[in-house]
Amino acid sequence: MPEPVPATRPAPTTLIDRLPSIGLAAFWLGSRLLILGVWLNAEYIATGDVGYYFGKIANLGRVGLDQTFLEYPTPVTWILSIPYLLSGGNQSGYIVGYVGFMIIIDAAFTIALWRAAGDRPGRAVYFWLIFIVCVGPLAYLRFDLIPAVLAGGALLALRRVPALSGVLTGIGAAIKLWPALLIAALAAPKQARRPALIGFAVAGFGLALISLIAGGWQRLISPLAWQSGRGLQIESVWATPLMLGRIGDPTTWTIDMSPYQAFEVYGPGNEIMVAISNLATVAGLVVIVALCIRAYRATEPSLLGIGLVMIAIVALMIITNKTFSPQYLLWLGGPVAALGVLHRGDRRLLNLLGVSVLVLAVLTHLIYPVLYYMGLLDPQVSAGLIAGTVVLAVRNVAILAFTVAVCRQAWIALAPAPVRPAG
Repeated sequence: MPEPVPATRPAPTTLIDRLPSIGLAAFWLGSRLLILGVWLNAEYIATGDVGYYFGKIANLGRVGLDQTFLEYPTPVTWILSIPYLLSGGNQSGYIVGYVGFMIIIDAAFTIALWRAAGDRPGRAVYFWLIFIVCVGPLAYLRFDLIPAVLAGGALLALRRVPALSGVLTGIGAAIKLWPALLIAALAAPKQARRPALIGFAVAGFGLALISLIAGGWQRLISPLAWQSGRGLQIESVWATPLMLGRIGDPTTWTIDMSPYQAFEVYGPGNEIMVAISNLATVAGLVVIVALCIRAYRATEPSLLGIGLVMIAIVALMIITNKTFSPQYLLWLGGPVAALGVLHRGDRRLLNLLGVSVLVLAVLTHLIYPVLYYMGLLDPQVSAGLIAGTVVLAVRNVAILAFTVAVCRQAWIALAPAPVRPAG
């Protein structure tokens, strides 16, 4: 049987009725002001990518769409142009507008979670608020918040409006590619399959067609070529052995900025670890296919099972990749928050899931930017280098364990219902 959808929230009539909403709004406002304070006073260095976005958009008219943001799908250029148009081409105004745009997206998703809860704000809503704090200012300084929110929104919409779920997933795929894999899980329920797939096709393939017309074939496939050519980013799971070796000998294993605008590690074992990462990517896809087949074979896959498969897909995409930028952690937050709102059953599992993601977010925040420039990138052995590398190794082992655990729980949650004897 389908899991019950929370009832529509009754309109509050008294101050007491409004207290949970007032408390949520106050917590959101206070926590977001804290993030902005940390950004402006301690972690402004993380703003670098926003300046990069500004420079690319400013040169768009000169070089053309087919030569702008080759590492990202074409719709990203249009999204990143919004703050530019609002700022009138001023870089400081662009940064303010960009951060404000991300705050609005964060607020919209918070409201969506709150409304989906159906009663007083629960732990899942506060999980999202705390999660963004744990990630830190970086949440507003990269556009990965958008696909994370779209993935969470797709899960929220699945039971009531599956077509919208497909549309949101298609838009996410048009922005960051990896959300395309989520449609396999979201289309598992029989009653949602057709509308979800139609919505996905209309949004995803529609945007792909528009991108093809606007930028041409080479621009359409440029993100795939860009990704395949990248090396071993220092934060990736597969770079961990080399980064640990670098503690003892930073001259043998060196770090340098690659042509792909990322710090990569070079030295003995580099090519081997890249090859292992490629094999792991294939293995990860096999696991994803197995989980989705199990979801399709289930008589009526539960929201818990579908949500866990979505989280497993995201985690597998992160750990098998030869790159692991810190903002990738945002991808987990949206589905985890949405699942916590929709599923009211196994609270122990959901609490453990939420706490695990918060810990991963804190560790990732420590890696970047706290221990990054005066730690991981140190050219010689130092306390910062040791601390940064140890935190990196702990985070990567933790996310490996998290991924295995989520895949296992997803498999269990999708177990076929026992056949009842006749009579």
